[in-house]
Amino acid sequence: MTRADLDTILLQLGDFGRFQFANYVAISFPILFSAIYTLTYVFTAKDLVYRCRVPECEGPGPGPGLGLSLDGALEEQGLVQYLPDWLVHAVPHHGDKPSSCHRYAPRRTANGSGTGAGTACSADLFDQEVVRCQDWVFEPGQMNSIASEWNITCDENKWQLSIVGSINNIGLFAGLPFAGFWSDRYGRKSLLFWSWAVTCCMGIIRSFSTNLMMMLTFEFLDAFFGAGVFSAGFILALEFVGPDKRVMAGTVLNLFYSAGQVVLGVVAWAVFDWRWMLRSIYVPGFLCLLLLWPTPESVRWLASKGRYAEADSIIRKVAKFNRVTINEALEDRVDLVQVKAEDTGKQSEVEKGLLRKISREEKQKSSQGEGSTISNLLATFKSSRLLLRFMNCSYCWMANTFVYYGLSLNSVSMGGNDYLNFILVTLIELPALLVQLWLMGLFGRRACLSSTMIVAGACCVSFLAIPENHIYIRLATFLIGKFAITISFAVVYVYTAELFPTNVRHSLLGYCSMFGRIGSMSAPQTALLATIHESLPLTLFALSSIVGGLLSLFFPETKDKSLPDSIKEAEEIGNSSH
Repeated sequence: MTRADLDTILLQLGDFGRFQFANYVAISFPILFSAIYTLTYVFTAKDLVYRCRVPECEGPGPGPGLGLSLDGALEEQGLVQYLPDWLVHAVPHHGDKPSSCHRYAPRRTANGSGTGAGTACSADLFDQEVVRCQDWVFEPGQMNSIASEWNITCDENKWQLSIVGSINNIGLFAGLPFAGFWSDRYGRKSLLFWSWAVTCCMGIIRSFSTNLMMMLTFEFLDAFFGAGVFSAGFILALEFVGPDKRVMAGTVLNLFYSAGQVVLGVVAWAVFDWRWMLRSIYVPGFLCLLLLWPTPESVRWLASKGRYAEADSIIRKVAKFNRVTINEALEDRVDLVQVKAEDTGKQSEVEKGLLRKISREEKQKSSQGEGSTISNLLATFKSSRLLLRFMNCSYCWMANTFVYYGLSLNSVSMGGNDYLNFILVTLIELPALLVQLWLMGLFGRRACLSSTMIVAGACCVSFLAIPENHIYIRLATFLIGKFAITISFAVVYVYTAELFPTNVRHSLLGYCSMFGRIGSMSAPQTALLATIHESLPLTLFALSSIVGGLLSLFFPETKDKSLPDSIKEAEEIGNSSH
């Protein structure tokens, strides 16, 4: 089978007919939910605003596990106020804000009994000696996260919150190569269906976590098994369309992914409890299995494995679904499939097909195991051109994920309404993806990737230079940076899929994404760097993005090129003769 044969047949089936539309609907919803699942830690492990509880004046705390919800109920009943008048005598203040982790020690004459908010708590009940808090009151109106439920408070414990996001990305890092291998060995649909079923189960179990260790365990397993959902769906959809529609196809899926992040912000804002938030988003995820069940396997993958009869059957079904007929001239140009089924010595049956027959050499290689995924990967890396391309791709992925997730995470600490900030920063991705569709068609992949990464880095530097009192200018600069890195992230997905041959496409996309997770693993930890100097996170975002933009200039242009099916075709991308 030649690349031209399959591309010609796919064009005969229609660039984006009824089948492609139905296929995209089936794949798009798991991708939408996968975006929600990837960033749940932004809210489940959200840091909160709190102060020391003063038991001499407001009684003992509700205890671990009861958290903010009980505090909120007490607040409504008037039993506990977050900022009572007497608090200035009991807790040190920084400006108009009470200390989060320190209070004044009670005098020995204090009886220590809690008498409620109505008790007169005068200054003579407390010494000026500052001591550590033992219990906390959380500001009303905040989400019940693991911070309030398990009393994860103060600077020395913040790593327990940031580690949740890092564990999530470690799970993705470990799962992506496994997902790529499974997809290239057993099929795109197989990976997508079963990994989706398992990740939904992991999310439900995580919502019943009784301690941080249990939560981290299922956070890792959720990410590990769900690592290949987006890439499998992306490639499964991409391999059913011709060259002219690949950018549009990738953009549609990325739009669903960005919409999923907006949905996450809305659900978190509405539910306000991390356990019920997880349940409300993971239970509907099981419905996606009904959409994925009838989705066919990738024709390109089947052909690359020599399973031409199955590919032929799917092509005929797609043609019937799209109400198109493969014209006679095409059938005359393409050799017929011969499938020999040796059964009890009877003469084999010859079946008519649309793809060319398997040569004896291909059969011999297949029987000797030379077409295995591992051997294909080794053969690909023997090409110095493809090896350097892979290394470059890996860095660009790392820079993109570091900046993309870093800006999303930092949006909830910009001040104001955390949920609204998160929704705005994710909403900006929708027009960015539409602009990306136009830019890639007009300027190509290389120029688009390079320029947007450099612009994102420049915005990070500019944000640091803008005075804090220029709130709207800072917000606009922040959003432009997120706008640019969103375009870059969308481009690098399509670009990576176009740079490598079919039989290792998902594996190498998975490996590039795996190295990219080094960036997303590091992004949650930038909050700790901000305690050293607040400019460090954005400085690192800027440097990594600008360097990636310069390195991307070394990629070949793939605009309007057919997907490479062999190592030779991949090496020749960008040559003037091709």
